[in-house]
Amino acid sequence: MDSLEFKAPELSIIFLIPVKITNIHGKFEDFEKFLEKIRSNTNSIVQYYIPIDVKERNLYNTLTEDLRIFYDSDIEYFDDEYLRLRRFCRIDLEDFNLQILLKDISKTVKIKPYVTIFDVGIAIYTFWIQGLSDLRKEEIIDLCFLNKIKIKKNGKIEILSDFIKNEITKIFGQNKNIIKKDFTENSLVMLFIRDFPFKGGILPEDFIKTYKKQIFDIVTLPERYYGVTYEYHKSRTSQYIDSVLKNISVRNDFPVFLFSNRFLGIKIRTDKPDYGFKKRITFNIVLYTNVILQLKLMKELNNALSDIIKDPKKLSLSRLVKLRQAIYEDLEEYINTRIQRYEIWKIAMEDAAEQLGIPALYAAVKERLDMLNMYIQSAYQLHSNILFIILNTFAILSAIIALISFMSQALTGTALAIILTTIVLWIAIVYNYFAPYIR
Repeated sequence: MDSLEFKAPELSIIFLIPVKITNIHGKFEDFEKFLEKIRSNTNSIVQYYIPIDVKERNLYNTLTEDLRIFYDSDIEYFDDEYLRLRRFCRIDLEDFNLQILLKDISKTVKIKPYVTIFDVGIAIYTFWIQGLSDLRKEEIIDLCFLNKIKIKKNGKIEILSDFIKNEITKIFGQNKNIIKKDFTENSLVMLFIRDFPFKGGILPEDFIKTYKKQIFDIVTLPERYYGVTYEYHKSRTSQYIDSVLKNISVRNDFPVFLFSNRFLGIKIRTDKPDYGFKKRITFNIVLYTNVILQLKLMKELNNALSDIIKDPKKLSLSRLVKLRQAIYEDLEEYINTRIQRYEIWKIAMEDAAEQLGIPALYAAVKERLDMLNMYIQSAYQLHSNILFIILNTFAILSAIIALISFMSQALTGTALAIILTTIVLWIAIVYNYFAPYIR
């Protein structure tokens, strides 16, 4: 065990789970129509909003308390021009309680679920666990793995990932083909610790130096080490630990760390008043919902382009052009969500995107898109050449037929039959050669 105890007085855990609700090349329907379909699947919707509608219709006071905080965050975070595009809506779902079963303890917690739907065909399901307290480092790590946490609700014990899959299925319906592996691999777990005691030293430098090894274990322990050790730092070099533990927060009393699919924010207890921990968590949910959208969007585009590039001949030229247009529209959404109202949030987004490998995915998408553009250009040139040959062939055939018609009286029946047979064979050969290119 570590000689220095790391214990969270109060802990909130948020799982941000992306869900593909339409094909990446499909056309997303109107939000209101889509919400009607959700209502037919579940009665758990409390309220929803589209930010620009709230602003233009003065609906702020009609929102639930949770959605007011989300709306305030949206207005502070997103640029006005983006909000006017009506690209997303947020849904407040009914809260409920369940029992978390850890190795040595059992805790009843409150769950606050939300859904954000983006019109690129991706939704982010938010599963916010509240009411956890006095947890040691080992227990915090236990709560990082969706497919390891046991919960109990209505007398039934199950794995949290199975429970969440069922909740998502209730919302979006059975036909969405929700694969548990997909959302466990692409989700982000956010850990928020409140009022961590620390006396003496300069914040955040001395705090990080004191708890460096414990923070490293919480943020980076991979699933393959789970159950074997909770002290991942013992097999890592000090240089590597220092390179990973990059504090991406601008607040001295609130260091934030992000690695792979894990986020850790620690509010250190000070004598200065806190402006609202729930608001801070909500704002980070807004920011990282945006990040997870970008990550899922880039993965979907990269996979789609990879499939196309493998064998583009399976698709017609017109279909390829339509797919390219759909990809460009989705890339526009990626560019839109990279624009933040204030520079400080832009920097936070860039840090988060870098940690999750989004720039590398974007580069791969651009490279494959360039390959697709080159193929379409070559195919278009080939089709143009073929069309030119076909048109010229018809012109020559028309002239030959006119000549035959003129000379037919002077030709014997056998000679005329041979000429016509030769023409038919020539047409058949030409068609057989060019048929694969004419679709």
